[in-house]
Amino acid sequence: MIFLNNLVSGATRLYYLGFYYQLLIKDCIFVTKYKQSAMKSRRTFIKTGIAATIGAAVAAPLLAQNQKPAIEIDLSGLIYTKEKPGRWKNKEESHVPQIKIDGNQITLTTDHGMSETHYIVRHTLVDKNQKVIGATTFSPADKPVSTYTIPEGYKGTLYATSFCNKHDFWANVFEV
Repeated sequence: MIFLNNLVSGATRLYYLGFYYQLLIKDCIFVTKYKQSAMKSRRTFIKTGIAATIGAAVAAPLLAQNQKPAIEIDLSGLIYTKEKPGRWKNKEESHVPQIKIDGNQITLTTDHGMSETHYIVRHTLVDKNQKVIGATTFSPADKPVSTYTIPEGYKGTLYATSFCNKHDFWANVFEV
């Protein structure tokens, strides 16, 4: 959800900047066609155009920052958490990846039985910039435990994920 909000927010800002640019062009055409008498000289027209362009360039991003994204996407039916287990209520304890931090080592453990028909398929650790720090794929014979090294000096949010072949995609968000 965070990744999509950032994308939508950036697109919204570009939309508003484009919108204000279109208004500026329309105003200039209107002024040129219908208000030529108001423009005493070419110099006045250029000064007005520059002032309007600077105003639009400064105002558009400031106005867009206060706007909500055009689309709010609820991922609770795709990504499950301890707080929002959705249709898998009472499955949280055996599907949400547990986190152990030891220096710059992060160990993910999913307390889940492993059989040929029901098992944890994968763990992934992702940083706040959407960069995958590491991923481990499991077979039914494996224990769902994985260890990753975070970059030296990294501070911020991390996303630990666990995927079950029957109970979907689970996430645990934490800070280091």
